[in-house]
Amino acid sequence: MKTMKLTKKAKASLLILLTGGTMTTMSATIEDQSAFEKAINNVKIEYEYEGIYELSQSYSDWKDYKGVDYSCSENHTSVLDQDVSNITDMILENSKPFLKALPEYKELGEEYLDAFEYSLKEVITDMKERCDHEELEAFSHSLSSLAIVETKEDSDALMSYNTAYNMITVYDSVIRSQIMGEEMYFQTLAQNSFLHELSHMEQNPCPCHSLECQPGFGNYVIQEAFASTNYESEFSSYPLEEDLYRLFINSYLFSNSKGTIAIQDAILHNDLKKMIHLFEGESKELYDVMNTMEFLSFKQNDDLNRYYKKLHGKNIDATDRANIRREMYGDFSSSLLKNYTIHLLNYVKNKDIPLDDILFFYKWYLGQLESFYQSYYVTYQDNIDIHSSDYLIYLEKITKQLFQTLAEEYQMKESDIYKRFSSLSSEEDTDLKIKAYVPYHLLDIMNDDVKEQLQMGNYHFVYADEVMNITTNKVYKKEK
Repeated sequence: MKTMKLTKKAKASLLILLTGGTMTTMSATIEDQSAFEKAINNVKIEYEYEGIYELSQSYSDWKDYKGVDYSCSENHTSVLDQDVSNITDMILENSKPFLKALPEYKELGEEYLDAFEYSLKEVITDMKERCDHEELEAFSHSLSSLAIVETKEDSDALMSYNTAYNMITVYDSVIRSQIMGEEMYFQTLAQNSFLHELSHMEQNPCPCHSLECQPGFGNYVIQEAFASTNYESEFSSYPLEEDLYRLFINSYLFSNSKGTIAIQDAILHNDLKKMIHLFEGESKELYDVMNTMEFLSFKQNDDLNRYYKKLHGKNIDATDRANIRREMYGDFSSSLLKNYTIHLLNYVKNKDIPLDDILFFYKWYLGQLESFYQSYYVTYQDNIDIHSSDYLIYLEKITKQLFQTLAEEYQMKESDIYKRFSSLSSEEDTDLKIKAYVPYHLLDIMNDDVKEQLQMGNYHFVYADEVMNITTNKVYKKEK
């Protein structure tokens, strides 16, 4: 495993990144950050284990992904105007051939029917507000031929959506085991699960194309986490995947006037070209980022084991597996920090934004990266390990470039920028409590209560993990 030596000066400069205090306000206008962007992109993140990624999908195949054809040759949009109970009757009728052919399946029970109708009504209402005619046509075609069955068979999932058969399977025994006899949670869990599978149905092409092209660009984490966070949920079936996804999504927080909406729209429509365009870096780096997410979620253990044995002639042990994932996370975090920081500087360009706020925004995202790292090792690894030396080197380079740019624009010494950064207000317990303002540019897509409070100048601070609940077209702010 490669190592990079961190100088005493570098170590010292990093000690200020997670400390607390108070400060005054200072404003300036950043007019040109092209030199900064060029310097940051010259920080090349070397993914030491990217050879593993080629085992499942080569970079050339990934980049040549053609996308999904969402066109629909049939017109079924009138289905969306029907009462949900009538749509359910149609779906139950569609399900009968599967029930007849497969004895392990049975008709959906009343409790599940109630949950499905609730979820379907929410999805239809939401899609009518945000989707164009072509999207509605494709979804309504899928809905008109959808089948839903229930089974007692075991599964890793609560429910699943089969693209080829356009069918949702409900794993009743798995759902019952999740609620552990607490029937009050049944409806909520069932509703959330149906919302998840209906999101997958929206991600997929309609029956006009379902057998000829498969959606997705080879990323399980992004597809599952998107479906889990597309609608507000009290339960999470994919907590690790969702945490990784939010780190990825939040690196686009300042990417345009709609915050993270553009990247989420690209994910929803399997638009890899748009994802590459939005990413502030080379497409190869995005390929490495997305593949690293797969390995951090433990979905590619077999590939990791094969790669390690090929290199070292022996099976991988728990310690080496944890250390490899530590290195992977260091590279992954560095790429996301680059992406986030360039978008941040692009956003504040030509805007009169207080220096304190820019530093808050930067510290907030560093807090997210650090929080995930600590919780990941506590929850999923055998030991809590220190950061990879590579990550600390990249962190120092990115931070130094940012602070140099801010020092020039605000006509300050770089050392004073570091001091101001280190004196940002924080809680006594800094773990998971890095704070940030709700970004100004999200006002137009925020709920009315939050918007009114902010317009009144009531800038509530919120914990880093509670700034927003990422959803398509929705941003939520939670009170402390």
